[in-house]
Amino acid sequence: MALVRFYADLRGRAREKEARIDAESIGALIDRLFYTHRDVYEAILEEGELRPYVRIFVNGRDITFLSGRGTPIGPDDEVALFPPVAGG
Repeated sequence: MALVRFYADLRGRAREKEARIDAESIGALIDRLFYTHRDVYEAILEEGELRPYVRIFVNGRDITFLSGRGTPIGPDDEVALFPPVAGG
């Protein structure tokens, strides 16, 4: 099971800092969040797509530069979920 770490607002929604989730890809992990962490799932998706500025990293690498939702993950991988962050 991959180690999933929740950051910023998503940590409060998850009600925990991290969780172990069994999935073979980022897309499958997102689907699992629907059942395991529904508030996180709803916060990161809009009409089935990742919300703008949501960032997901696998072992420190942004999935945007890998295979997106098709990025494979394994039991020893670490996935970090970051919500949109704004400043001023």
